[in-house]
Amino acid sequence: MDLSATSLYLLRVDQLRIECVKRGLVSSGSVRLLRRRLREFLRNSEMGGDDVYEHEQAAAAVDAGSFNVSMHNGPAENNNSGTNGSNYSPVLMGLVKQIPPLLSEKPEEILKFFVRVQEMYKLGLADDRTFIMLILPLLPAGVLQFFGVCLQQGNTWAVCKAKLIDEYFPHFIRERLVRELIVFNLHQEGEPLRAYFDQVFQNAEFLRYEATEEQLVQRVIMNLHPSTLNLVSLVNTPKSRRELAVMASLVEEQSAVLNERQRALRVNPNSDRARGRPPDLVVKNGPVSRRPMKCWDCGRIGHVRGNCPGR
Repeated sequence: MDLSATSLYLLRVDQLRIECVKRGLVSSGSVRLLRRRLREFLRNSEMGGDDVYEHEQAAAAVDAGSFNVSMHNGPAENNNSGTNGSNYSPVLMGLVKQIPPLLSEKPEEILKFFVRVQEMYKLGLADDRTFIMLILPLLPAGVLQFFGVCLQQGNTWAVCKAKLIDEYFPHFIRERLVRELIVFNLHQEGEPLRAYFDQVFQNAEFLRYEATEEQLVQRVIMNLHPSTLNLVSLVNTPKSRRELAVMASLVEEQSAVLNERQRALRVNPNSDRARGRPPDLVVKNGPVSRRPMKCWDCGRIGHVRGNCPGR
């Protein structure tokens, strides 16, 4: 029968392997990967794409656990990672497998996906060409075609990322995302500070937000939740991302102390610990002044009315 995207889901694993062999594709891997491989082949055949081979080799690397860039034509683009440019890092392969595939081409989803990919790239575990090819199986058709062109042109990761922003983040969309994710990204009560700080700085870096580090730190502090601002009111205002991390540590410590005090108050409201005093603290009230006994009948001192000898 004629192979189509729909009929792929009717084939068994052995039939899928046969179809891959017929088309010169890698026939190893899970059923899901085989179907994806054939589906991308059919899509690229209809569109006349030339990056099918590189995409299939990257998919095989993710599934089989072996990758060698020497099988591809052209020299690999090198970065400052210090790798030899021939073999991928097993650590990088494990990180790639943990990233959910990008299923949508909405700007918000693309931004979220590539912010995480960018943090993984900063580890410097592979050269640019190897890194790009490892993430190809995680991309939808349109973004896959985009990076296929980047590979053919021998672009570095920085160039690919710049082109991606120009392609999928026009001025209006970029300004909207900057407004929502950076300028007015309000910190929510209970949201971990470190995760919030990282999110703002990562989005600002990817979207090329034109601000200095100190300006970005000031923007972050302005958007903190009021309950958090109360905890940092006595802390010196940070001016760098490093000082912001120190402030986060102090706030976390203060929050832990407050939570411990509230927990102790719920368990034993009358305890010294719940009231904020050390449990072994002895409070002395000083000497108690006593007035002398005075009789209400005779007015003499030394006895009370019930014992008055004049009654």
